[in-house]
Amino acid sequence: MAGPSWESFVSEALIGLAPRGTEASFYRTSAGAEIDLLLALPGGKLWAMEIKRSSAPKVERGFHIACDDLKPTNAGWFSRVMTVFRWMRIPK
Repeated sequence: MAGPSWESFVSEALIGLAPRGTEASFYRTSAGAEIDLLLALPGGKLWAMEIKRSSAPKVERGFHIACDDLKPTNAGWFSRVMTVFRWMRIPK
């Protein structure tokens, strides 16, 4: 239960910090490709975010597959590491 609550909390915080006009969504396929939070920013940039509660996060294969599908401008994950939010960019 903690994982989904954490994901919702972080998603709401990030949406609240996004520029006006940003559209938020998620992406999931029946094959298992998944992105927790997609932010379509004004100007056309697309950010793909994986949200992990773990202090040693691992981005799953489904996230990489989803990024291949959508080709976001930026992709990375947020995790909680010793009470500090951390953004890690995923290399292309």
